[in-house]
Amino acid sequence: METDKTFREIFYPVPDINSNFKKLKIGRIIGWITDEYYAIYQIKTNHEYQELKMERLRREIKIGLDQIERGEVSDGEAFFDELEKEMDN
Repeated sequence: METDKTFREIFYPVPDINSNFKKLKIGRIIGWITDEYYAIYQIKTNHEYQELKMERLRREIKIGLDQIERGEVSDGEAFFDELEKEMDN
């Protein structure tokens, strides 16, 4: 029999609560890290998507401005009248 253990430790062994607590704590930390990583990933992905949308909008605006400079414009009312005729057919 080991002499460095108390009577209570020998006859009433208690499960190692600290070990279970550490496992639980590590699980929570890993869960938190995973959640944080996913949140950062979503923010980054959303930011990249918004940047792509802005880039496309800038390209479309540039195309329109270039068409205006070349005189490739039409009267707004005439355009909508023509569009309305096309939709009626």
